[in-house]
Amino acid sequence: MKLSTMFVLLALLVLALVAPAAADICPPGSTPPNPVILSSFLPDSSCIPQHQPDVGTAGGKACLVACENNYTTYCVTNNVGSTYAWTVTGGAISGGQGTNCVTVLWGPAGSGSVTVTETNVDSCTGTDTRCIQIINSPIALFTMPANVCKNVPVNFINQSVNALTYFWDFGDGNTSTLFNPTHAYANGGTYNVTLVAYNKCGCSDSITKQITVSSTAGPVIDCPTTVCAFAEACYSTSSGCPGATYTWIVSGGTITGP
Repeated sequence: MKLSTMFVLLALLVLALVAPAAADICPPGSTPPNPVILSSFLPDSSCIPQHQPDVGTAGGKACLVACENNYTTYCVTNNVGSTYAWTVTGGAISGGQGTNCVTVLWGPAGSGSVTVTETNVDSCTGTDTRCIQIINSPIALFTMPANVCKNVPVNFINQSVNALTYFWDFGDGNTSTLFNPTHAYANGGTYNVTLVAYNKCGCSDSITKQITVSSTAGPVIDCPTTVCAFAEACYSTSSGCPGATYTWIVSGGTITGP
């Protein structure tokens, strides 16, 4: 091989190694996009742990906050003609890939990240990455009887963990924000009861259970209107749900027999 040919090949090799890829070069006069990720979830700053040694920052930006096992939407400005590619760690994209907004279902508490690369009509690219601090969510729990009679008050026992406020949907158009609400169903049927529990950050968890309401009304006690001190009186009920068992409770006296 001639010496001049070797020099030409060597020069081409050096250019190939140092020159940037064509896809990374914007045409003259073009401006690369500058996407900035914004989150739909804005927590109360008082609930965010102050020391998280395993959570860093990306590009000098503070980490965004997300709730474990919750959905959060992330967006950048929608520029006409641009395409968007998203990647996530610590969660999974549930919708919106390829658009300027994606929805992410985050996994367990810890750290994660979300990255978007925007490519504009001139094939110029720009990228933004935000670290994510995934914080603990509450756990919604409650107990209730599975079968009840209509018009009988039902006690709903809240057993939620790490929650501050609550929203109950009894499935019949009635709701409550009490901790342990009581509710009576006016009509028989099967209803879905949902409890949503929130912590001070705004993270939430929900649980739904079914309750079956008999079309038969609950028991009505037949009793004397007035009794004398130390006297005995008989009390009974003639109505109730089919197959029901009865538990009697007395205050101010003692049950002496069936």
